[in-house]
Amino acid sequence: MRGITQGAAFIAVAASLALTLGGCGGGGNTTDTSTPDTATSSGAPTTTPQTPAPPEAPGAPLNTFGDGNYIVPKDVAVGTYHTDGPAKPGLDCYWQRDGADGMPAVNHLSRDPQTVSVAATDTAFHSVGCKPWARVS
Repeated sequence: MRGITQGAAFIAVAASLALTLGGCGGGGNTTDTSTPDTATSSGAPTTTPQTPAPPEAPGAPLNTFGDGNYIVPKDVAVGTYHTDGPAKPGLDCYWQRDGADGMPAVNHLSRDPQTVSVAATDTAFHSVGCKPWARVS
């Protein structure tokens, strides 16, 4: 129960901080990012706000990635990946490859550096508690 109470307290403090800092934009040094487009009938220019470019579409599969659940080959390409082991000292690094049937094909739990080959027959790769994975071949 103590972990839940501490977690709730952390969330409350973070929310309070976000609300406090949310209004800290200043007011004296703002920049107008709009551009004049046309003139109104009175001759005054009208402006159209510039919108930021949309985020780039997802590209090729990742060569480095952290903990999470990844679809093979969409998110993670077939190949060999290495991690230096657990993200936190004294804890374990767990990884799992899912086969064509969606069930675990291979998994491992260790406190040592790990190298795993993601196969063409794999459908997913999962990592929990590991330092980032990097493609080595």
